[in-house]
Amino acid sequence: MKPLRSGVLAVLGVLACAACDGGPPARTGGDDTAKGTGARPGSSARGVVPIAFEAKKAGSRAFVFPLVEGKINGQPTRFILDTGAGAHALDSAAAAAAQLGSPAKASSISIDGWGALPEHAVAVRDLPAAVRAHGIGGIIAPQLLVESADQTVVVDLLNLQLRMLPKSTAATALADLGPSLSGGSGQKLCPDDVDGIPGLGLVVDATVDGEPTRLALDTGASRSILVEGSKAAARALLHPVLGRSVAVGASADVATSIYGGVPFTAGAWTSTVDVGVGVPHRSPPCGAFGRLGMDVLQQCAVAISQGDMLVSCRR
Repeated sequence: MKPLRSGVLAVLGVLACAACDGGPPARTGGDDTAKGTGARPGSSARGVVPIAFEAKKAGSRAFVFPLVEGKINGQPTRFILDTGAGAHALDSAAAAAAQLGSPAKASSISIDGWGALPEHAVAVRDLPAAVRAHGIGGIIAPQLLVESADQTVVVDLLNLQLRMLPKSTAATALADLGPSLSGGSGQKLCPDDVDGIPGLGLVVDATVDGEPTRLALDTGASRSILVEGSKAAARALLHPVLGRSVAVGASADVATSIYGGVPFTAGAWTSTVDVGVGVPHRSPPCGAFGRLGMDVLQQCAVAISQGDMLVSCRR
């Protein structure tokens, strides 16, 4: 797989960049009828929601993060689907315009074609100006959309759809896409904490150039990154240096070095990745030593159930 080229990285669960170099092509997912299957806020019916990457800022490149349309207290906005966020977050200006306090309630947020989010506390913070410029009012952690033990929420970045499946059929649906990163029996979700709000992290066991490690799945990161000083990062340092870059975060910028052609393996999936090495402002969850970003995950689908998940990626 050819990794994305990026001059600006997003490292934290709530990170984004204004005009990432490269990234998925401008496109929208799902057929047009999916937009007409929206559930009313509070309804238990969940439609198939198209995922898009296109930016709404004139003259900008294709946006690197998966976006869905939605509303905050009835006011239209866009959300980043961010598996690395741990918990939902709203931009403080968008929350104020919708007359929401801090923390906000997820029931005040809805996704077009899906309906209101299940009840959960929502962080309110200043999102980067680069994010707000694209009409984005918040971050949605899809792992918090699961409502019952027999449901699976699927973030399908290959077919560009957010959808709900019965848990009994999720494994079969993902098996057709490609090799599994998470192993045949899936991997557990783990507790995470975001601004004092309990959340959930998604991680997979992996090896980086033969070094066993644990990596968080982060659709809110433009490129995969390893934590400086970790054993996995030490393996990356043995590979050619491609340059330096700046990771833009919600609260801080992070300088990273990019190393080329580093072998990654997780479950039945293997690839070489141009990976960043740096000190993130927010540590990866669940004892992970790095993050798999959109350079990898744009070719994947993530199926999230209560307590576990499956991930499959195109070869």
